[in-house]
Amino acid sequence: MKEIGGFFELELNKRNDIYHNEAIALNSGRNCLYYLLKVEKINKIYIPNYVCNAVMEPLKKLNIKYEFYNIDKKLEIIQDIKLNKNEYILYVNYFALKDKYIKKLIKKYKNKLILDYTHSFFKYPYKNIYTFYSPRKFFGVADGGFLYTNNKRLNLKKSISYTNYTHLLGRFDINAQEFYNIYIQNEKKISTFKLQKMSNLTKSILTSIDYKSIKSQRLKNFKYLHNNLKYVNNLTIKKIDFVPIYYPLLLNYSVSEIKQKLITKKIYIPTLWQEVLQRSINKYEKDFVKNMLLLPIDQRYDLKDMRYILQNLQKVLDEKIIID
Repeated sequence: MKEIGGFFELELNKRNDIYHNEAIALNSGRNCLYYLLKVEKINKIYIPNYVCNAVMEPLKKLNIKYEFYNIDKKLEIIQDIKLNKNEYILYVNYFALKDKYIKKLIKKYKNKLILDYTHSFFKYPYKNIYTFYSPRKFFGVADGGFLYTNNKRLNLKKSISYTNYTHLLGRFDINAQEFYNIYIQNEKKISTFKLQKMSNLTKSILTSIDYKSIKSQRLKNFKYLHNNLKYVNNLTIKKIDFVPIYYPLLLNYSVSEIKQKLITKKIYIPTLWQEVLQRSINKYEKDFVKNMLLLPIDQRYDLKDMRYILQNLQKVLDEKIIID
């Protein structure tokens, strides 16, 4: 029965339907992959060296064989991988930049391709191509994932996720530094999640989001940074017709010291992904980990904030930046 009266819950105004309303809504991105592996007859999967350990967790849980492949400076697969029966290949749409290349992969691998769209939440999937998303990479939610597949749906329980939100509420009331360790604990906790449906709380937050304004702000911020940094960026970024996750600035040298200096200015830069350095990687993959600054361009910030980032970069980069 519906509860009537008593204390109030969070008031989240529903603006629209959840963005990926035709997808299966699960409790994490890696559980989307777990779901897919569970319902498909997959003997082996090829995965990129340049990817986080989270991708391997469902493979290990289900005892599925995997093999790494390398990518080049354009973030594209180097090897000519031939797939046998019940073998699949996973590719990441890195920084939402690789849509044109993904079309080539679809022609080559068809329904044996699995797309990791954790960097490209706003890109809808291609028909009959397995695709999964992680909304917490783009919005203030603590968990959740979306999966597109035509296969039979498993009968799952709905997750309960209110205990995962401490770091988000803490940052809202105090600051990010104070709750960083709790955020790290929650990231580790996600690997222990059982396969379940998305929680009511996460789903409600995602229906309260103004997606249109978020897309617009992210693009404005990205374009502003790119106009000022494209001449020092070693990563090729051509037509900007996507909604980005970060601005990826690839340099010719290690950025670890730069990150530490930016932290003193309260500019926090993530690293994707340190664990890659433990694998048999090539020069490009090593450069992506060590020499790339992933600058925040998300909806919390405007062009004034982007200018603040540029002004501080100008002080610490070897290259000279002329700020418009």
